[in-house]
Amino acid sequence: MEEARRLQEMLAEATEIRLEADVTADYGERVYRFRLAMETLPEGWRVRILEPENLSGVSAVSREGALQLEFENLILDTGDLSPAGLCPMNALPVAADAWKSGHLAEALYSGKEQNLSLCFDVSDDTRVQTLFVSGSATPLSAEIIVDGVSVLFLAFRSAEIR
Repeated sequence: MEEARRLQEMLAEATEIRLEADVTADYGERVYRFRLAMETLPEGWRVRILEPENLSGVSAVSREGALQLEFENLILDTGDLSPAGLCPMNALPVAADAWKSGHLAEALYSGKEQNLSLCFDVSDDTRVQTLFVSGSATPLSAEIIVDGVSVLFLAFRSAEIR
């Protein structure tokens, strides 16, 4: 599918990505909801919690592969959703990295608007399926799937991909 290839090439060449999304993490027996904002940095990325309000201001920063939390007297520990360390705080970077360098496993048109759904393999057990606005690189929603189970749901509020 030519549109999928063009979109994948554009995403792979992006040097600046800013995303804001409502993120739902499903741990089976418990569910967490956050509003997160992500921006790429020259050497990594930063994710800030916007909601819930009591965690607002907590940031996770990845620079050259090292993850660092920035906060004032707050600790966020929801646990990992996969053995590879997948958690709500890195959901947006995992999705963005999949768009840029994941293996495109599936592409199809979805819904009456004919939006483009792309599924990227990130590893042997992890996939990122994203619905993009037809004819653009604007993501509408995404699921991060581990061992066939959707564990993170992202509903994008805004996206800038350059």
